[in-house]
Amino acid sequence: MFVVAITSQIIPQVYGTSGHPVVLDGYEADDTTYANLSEAAGRAVIDLDNLTSTAITNEAILIEDVDYVTIQDFEMKNANGGLYITDTVSNVTIRRCYIHTMRTKGIRVTNWDTDTSSYSSGCSYITIGGSSGQGNVIKNIGINTAGTDIVVAKATDVITSYNKVYADNTDYGIDGISYLNGAENGLIEYNVIYGHNKSGSLGEDGIDIKDDNRSDATHDILIRGNYIYGNQQQCMMFQTGTYNIVAIGNYCKGNGLRGNAQPEINGKYGSHDIFVISNIIEGGAG
Repeated sequence: MFVVAITSQIIPQVYGTSGHPVVLDGYEADDTTYANLSEAAGRAVIDLDNLTSTAITNEAILIEDVDYVTIQDFEMKNANGGLYITDTVSNVTIRRCYIHTMRTKGIRVTNWDTDTSSYSSGCSYITIGGSSGQGNVIKNIGINTAGTDIVVAKATDVITSYNKVYADNTDYGIDGISYLNGAENGLIEYNVIYGHNKSGSLGEDGIDIKDDNRSDATHDILIRGNYIYGNQQQCMMFQTGTYNIVAIGNYCKGNGLRGNAQPEINGKYGSHDIFVISNIIEGGAG
């Protein structure tokens, strides 16, 4: 699929199969022009031109009720969110996309069933980036405390790797990557996360692992090899019952810009079995 300009939401309607995913391509098949975290123009742009509405119809791409789908080489902007992956969707890959200037989220993986308006058992086997050169750029996301560049809720086996998530405009920038509300067996690796400094002291953490509902703890998450710097609060936060988390080989530099003696790595509110191993911590404000 190759198109130039899109001003309405895309909802894939066709299943792929194992080894043969349905591919929505915003440039050209088998082309790597937009590899290596490119922000260059030229790929297909989805521009909903609406930074006001939080309705599900104001997400650039909505993936529900279909499995084995790959989204690649799109630019998405000016909406509530970039990609909304929901219900029990499985085997979705998002790569080489440039997602920016969003009201609330960049990429959201959730277990909300839009057909029944209830919660499902959750998505599984979602890859955001996945390998060197295939990561996404997610930039200037979130105008209030609901904002997160990449959020994974109640999902299993979600890989978030080799992405660049940041803000260079203080009108945006809340949380970088958040796994929450029962996410499990996740991997967060080799991402660059910085600049979450929303004005009004609303910027938060580079990586936040938690359970907002305090009833379904996030667990069994491996966090490794990330470079996290210049965010208002923690480099990494583990809270509200989170357990079985391994953070190894990450580089935390100059976070805690809000002050108040905030540590680079913080665990609280009943989190346990958190293993912090061989990370580099440099120049934090806390």
